[in-house]
Parts: sequence; C-alpha cells; structure tokens
Amino acid sequence: MKKAVSTIIFLCLSLNFSQAAEICLNEENLAGVVKTGDTFLIEVSSNPTTGYTYEKSQDYDRRLVRFLQWKYLPSEKQLLGSGGKEIFVFKTLRPGKTEIKLAYRRPWEKTEKPLKILLFKVSIQ
Repeated sequence: MKKAVSTIIFLCLSLNFSQAAEICLNEENLAGVVKTGDTFLIEVSSNPTTGYTYEKSQDYDRRLVRFLQWKYLPSEKQLLGSGGKEIFVFKTLRPGKTEIKLAYRRPWEKTEKPLKILLFKVSIQ
C-alpha cells in the first residue's frame, strides 16, 4: 500500500501537479469513486515501439470530468523495445457517473479493430 501511494505521489509530481491524485485506475482496477474537485489518474501499460498507443474516446461526460494531461513514462530498465506506462490525468467537476474508454491501437490504422479496449467506470461524489 505504501508503495502504491508513493507511486501515485511520484506520478503527480512528475506530471507537474500541485495536488496529489486521490485515486489511480489501471487494468486491474477499472472502477473507482472520486470526490468532486479531486484529480484522478488512469495508468495503463503500453509499448509505443510497436506502434500501439491508447486513444481516449470522447464519449465520457465532459460536464463531470475534465481531461488535464497525458504522459508516457518509460520503464526503469530503458531497454530497446521495452514498454512503459501511459498516464491519463482527469479532474472531477461535479457529482455523477461516467465511463472513460481507452482503445489500444495504431493511430494510422483507423479501420482496424483495436487490439484492446478498456472501459473505466468513475463515480463522482
């Protein structure tokens, strides 16, 4: 638990945010509850050397959450062809529920089905 909290704080600091994120969603944790006005992260494993990256759908309720920033953090090993993490940062605006969809695809292959689709469910109190 301490490692998870320190990772979230590190990510927030590396993303130049003055306040720490309250929650971090990922492939194993697809749903979360966040307070109005708080910042939350979606962190997904990615390997852009393959051409694949996550695209954020525009279908989420923008009255409830605002997208703030995207950042790629390479793995610590820095090996040729190694992956890392894509971080999507959002801020909650008002109470409600919304879903944020990320599609893992090659940006130039718009007619191809995504390799993976993740659907994150966010409840804002």
